[in-house]
Amino acid sequence: MIFLFIFTLQIGIQSFVQAQCAINASATQSLAGATICLSSAIQLSTNNQPQAAQCIACPTGSGNIQRPSIAGDLSQCNICLANYQMTAIAQPATQMIPASAAQCQACPANSYSLLSVSPGYDCQCYDQYAIPLSDTQTQCICKNGYSGNVATSLGSLGCKQCAPGQFSSSGSVCVPCAAGSSINLDQGSCACNDSSTGTTIWSPDTNVCQCQAGYYGNATAAAPNSTGSCTSCPINTLSKAGSALKASQCTSISATFSLFIKYSIIYILIFIFN
Repeated sequence: MIFLFIFTLQIGIQSFVQAQCAINASATQSLAGATICLSSAIQLSTNNQPQAAQCIACPTGSGNIQRPSIAGDLSQCNICLANYQMTAIAQPATQMIPASAAQCQACPANSYSLLSVSPGYDCQCYDQYAIPLSDTQTQCICKNGYSGNVATSLGSLGCKQCAPGQFSSSGSVCVPCAAGSSINLDQGSCACNDSSTGTTIWSPDTNVCQCQAGYYGNATAAAPNSTGSCTSCPINTLSKAGSALKASQCTSISATFSLFIKYSIIYILIFIFN
C-alpha cells in the first residue's frame, strides 16, 4: 500500500513538472543528446541521461545570461529580456528570505530595450526626436520644436520639426511666434523682444506681446533686445492690457468710475424688476 502511494506521488510530481514545461512554452531544449533549460527558465534538477533536466519558466520578462546547467532557484533569473527594464536585481535565498528573480518592467509603448543586467532606465523610444525616457518621463512624446505622433517602430517616421519661427511643446501643433517675439533655441517657446517694465511676459497660453494694464505703447513692433516699448499712462488715467497705443487712449479714472457707477445701477435695476 505504501509502495503504491509513493509510486503515485512520483507520477503526480512528474506530471506536474511536464505540465509546467508545456505551459511555459517548452522550458527545456535538447542539445547533443542531453536536455538543458532555456535561457528564460530555472533548472530544478541536474540533467542525468537519459532523464531530462526539470525546468520551469522564469517570471515574465526575466531570464539568464547563460543557460542553467545546475539545479538552482529563482535567483537564476538574473537579467531582464529585450523590451524590459530592471527595477531590482535577483536575490539568492537566505535563511530568512526566499530567493527572488530580477524584477522586470515592460518598456512603455513605442519604445524598446536590449538585455538589462542592472537596475536603470534602459528603454529607448523608437523615435530619435522623442523626449528621452527616464524615471520622470515615462511616455514617448515628441520633444520641443517637433509636432505629431512618435514613431511606432524603429526606422519609421514620427515627430516632425517645426518650421523656423514656430514653436511646439509635447508634440502639439506648430504655431508661429506672436508679433514682437522671437523663437527660443529649443523651439518649445517664444520670448517677447522687449522685456522691460510695462511689457507682458510671453506665455504659450496667450502667445501675445503687449503693454500691461496701466501702460500704453506698441510691444508688437518691438525689435529683438529692445526696451521702452511701453510707457506708463498719465496720472489719473489707466488702460486695459494691450488696449492703448497712445497716451490719449488711456482712460481717466473719473470716467472709468462713472461707467462703473452707471453699469452698477443698471444691474441693480435689472435685478430688482426681475
